[in-house]
Amino acid sequence: MKIIILEPLAVKKSLLISRLAAILAGKGDLICYDDSPADEAEAAKRGADADIIISAGYPLSRDIISAWEKAKLLVITGISTEHIDLATCEQQQLEVLHNTAYAVISRAELTVSMALSLLHRLPEQLHKNNKKLLLAAELAGKRWGMLGYDDSSGYTTSLIQAFDCDVYHARPNDAAPAQINEVEMSELLKKCDIISLHLPYEQQQPPFLDSDKLSMLKSTAILINTAHPGLVDNIALAYMLSHGQLAGAGIDLAGEIWDKHHPLYLTPRAIITPNCSAATKEAMIRRTEQALTNLVHWLKTHNID
Repeated sequence: MKIIILEPLAVKKSLLISRLAAILAGKGDLICYDDSPADEAEAAKRGADADIIISAGYPLSRDIISAWEKAKLLVITGISTEHIDLATCEQQQLEVLHNTAYAVISRAELTVSMALSLLHRLPEQLHKNNKKLLLAAELAGKRWGMLGYDDSSGYTTSLIQAFDCDVYHARPNDAAPAQINEVEMSELLKKCDIISLHLPYEQQQPPFLDSDKLSMLKSTAILINTAHPGLVDNIALAYMLSHGQLAGAGIDLAGEIWDKHHPLYLTPRAIITPNCSAATKEAMIRRTEQALTNLVHWLKTHNID
């Protein structure tokens, strides 16, 4: 059995090797690469004779996966599989395992820290063109609305309740506890001071918060999106921010928004981060441990020489 780690996993290499060595127990080979593949050809070559491939976020195209003819298992340390050609994996009978919920704490903390920074107008206060002290606002006692319910919702709720916020929910799923304060979405959009998104996203779906829904928000409201940038009409959002129709917005998983020419990038009322919600040392350790646990469980039911 041969296992390769296609790219660095943001944890100490010594920890990773020791954990995998214990899993292999001398019954296989391990190759741990110190850098990401330079191109698709190198990625294909690295996994060409591997039985199991462990990867983080490197884009895995049809050409790469097709070259992995021997591989039986692809272990993804992240949650999303958007960067993988799953159809080719299925054709080659390459099983894919991915993680869940390792970034609950880090994402909740980023969500609340964005809200605090925007309420205190830190991006505007620190902007190079600002010459005066700006009057800010406190989080304490505000109305916080959550659209949807995901793995981070519970921990986010516990954090914001420490500020004596009233928490409202709209569009929760079956995972939400029974005692939540559920209201209609239109009511939540109109009454809440901070609104955070906790919804799933499917490729090519239209924005959940389009210009019509965004127009329901108060001009003093703050929108936090650490779920997926595609959930919001970001052009309409940029217009509202630049015209004083919304107090602020925090967006993680920025994608195309990270382009310095995007309208959101030009307003000091927005905080834009490039997929930072899971980028903590603790979250990286949790995701690695979870991926290795997935691997151990898989090996218990599959025989590979």
